[in-house]
Amino acid sequence: MDEPLSSCADPKPTVAIANNNCVTSECHATVKNYKVVHGPVNVNSCDACHKLVDEKKHHFEQRRVKAETCTFCHQARKPLDAIVHKPVETGDCTGCHNPHGAQALARFLASTHLRADLVFGAMADKDVEAMAAVLGPAVRRIRLVPAGSPRAATPEELARRFSASRPDAAPAPSLAAALEELLGDPSTESIIVAGSLYLVGEARALLSGRFVEKG
Repeated sequence: MDEPLSSCADPKPTVAIANNNCVTSECHATVKNYKVVHGPVNVNSCDACHKLVDEKKHHFEQRRVKAETCTFCHQARKPLDAIVHKPVETGDCTGCHNPHGAQALARFLASTHLRADLVFGAMADKDVEAMAAVLGPAVRRIRLVPAGSPRAATPEELARRFSASRPDAAPAPSLAAALEELLGDPSTESIIVAGSLYLVGEARALLSGRFVEKG
């Protein structure tokens, strides 16, 4: 990540900032608003992962690449199984574990100016309210669906927890139903499936089958 992690004061700082001043009410204000906060963020050690390369432009780069960012602190062994989870095999830990949560997706949507619809499902023990606050303003319509796990929040529970940020977020009985609705609407431009990796995997299987059959 060589771009700001979230909105920062304008104008941006043009001198080096002490780590304990990175997160303020004006800069990166929501980066700690999660039930589980990435360790370095929690103790204001942003420079464990990010290196200042141009203080006049307030420009940072990652200190390490791919899994090296994580294994600098976390012990990890590549499994010896015949079938290995692809991100583990390639060292792309952040494909599943994003240290800055939903903010990365919100930044992507803002930078691309997509008029995207969101299909969202998550585990009940996740900070759904914080994700809703970040993603809600960034998307057009929201459909809330069950993710494929016994730990998943129901669509009705998700709607309750989204209500403060997006009271119009609508429950759908399943991922397939939500996708069928949005794909069948001529006004749909882009669909983002997010919240749980279980849900993303299910969406990939559904959409792959749909387009293989129609191709």
